Amino acid sequence: MLRIGHHRDALVPVQADSPASLQLARRLFAPWIDDTVADDLADTTPAFAVHLTSSGPARGRRSLPHLRAGREVLARSHDPNEILHALAYALGGLHERTPDDDRSWVHLRAFTRGERIVLADVHRPHLLADRELERDGIAELVHTGVELVEPTMLVVPPPLQVDWAAEGVPAPTGHHRHELCGAVVLGHDDPTPAETLARLSANSTSGQWFTTCADLIERGCVRTVRDRAGARTAVQALLR
Repeated sequence: MLRIGHHRDALVPVQADSPASLQLARRLFAPWIDDTVADDLADTTPAFAVHLTSSGPARGRRSLPHLRAGREVLARSHDPNEILHALAYALGGLHERTPDDDRSWVHLRAFTRGERIVLADVHRPHLLADRELERDGIAELVHTGVELVEPTMLVVPPPLQVDWAAEGVPAPTGHHRHELCGAVVLGHDDPTPAETLARLSANSTSGQWFTTCADLIERGCVRTVRDRAGARTAVQALLR
């Protein structure tokens, strides 16, 4: 059980796939662990499940290290360190929020190249650990909300602070402030601009986000697509 938040008032249960994974996670996130409530909350559904080992046959389809929130896989990678990074970013976003937070938070998937970012209303597992995007230098950032600080500027909350070096795990690198280049919407119909605006703007309660979405649509920076291949192409084009 992790206790995070500015006032240490948020309890986040995390599950691991093996005793070894659990011990590594406990050592890494030791400053945030609260065992005093473990027994009382033993039956609580985990907020996150960390799988740091591969499983399955040596040849054929294998289950790679991954991070889940409920039934949804948030990140998947051959490198278990990247899964720990994803967990730290997810926890960092929760840690950043406060009950009376009035900042403009947007809840869409985020794909980045350097300091540029594209938001995507594309359900997982589409584009999850996509090899073509990776070859193109595009990475998905795991988060629990990105902050709109200017009409075309987004900030991704930093990962939860831990001592990566103590466990021999490379610290996550990357930019936290990004220029918004556009958005991608995956659907099966040909939506009108008004329908696209309604769908995108529904991912935040911020009036500024509604204005930003309208501006992106007017400038032709929102791509509506019908399948995974179209979503991939749209993300690549917007980040060029």
